[in-house]
Amino acid sequence: PDLGQRPLHWVRDILFDSGGVRLWLDDRRPSPPGWIWAKDVEHAKRVASKFRVVEMSLDHDLGFFRPTGYDFVVWLHKSGNWPVRRPNVHSANPTGRMRMAKLIDGGFVVGR
Repeated sequence: PDLGQRPLHWVRDILFDSGGVRLWLDDRRPSPPGWIWAKDVEHAKRVASKFRVVEMSLDHDLGFFRPTGYDFVVWLHKSGNWPVRRPNVHSANPTGRMRMAKLIDGGFVVGR
C-alpha cells in the first residue's frame, strides 16, 4: 500500500510490527513496499516528527521551486530527528547527493 498517501494516524499500526517506519523521500520514484512515500519535504518532516524512523532514503530534486532533499537534511541536523540508521541518499543528482552526504556525515547522530 502507498502509506505516504494515508493519514499519519493510519501508519501507527505498522510501528508495532517493525519497531518504526521507513521513510522514502522522492517526488517521482515510488517507494519500496512497506515504506512511507513522502513526495515533499513537509510530508517528510511530519513523518520524522511523529514516528520513530528506522530507515530513510532521500532524493535531492523534488520539483521546480520546491524545497530539496538537502533542505530536509538541514532540518534533520537542526531538529535532531535523525533515523535510527544513517540516511541513504538515492539521488541521481551528483552535486546534490554529495552535499547531502557531507551534511549527513557531519551531523548524523543515532536516532531515537
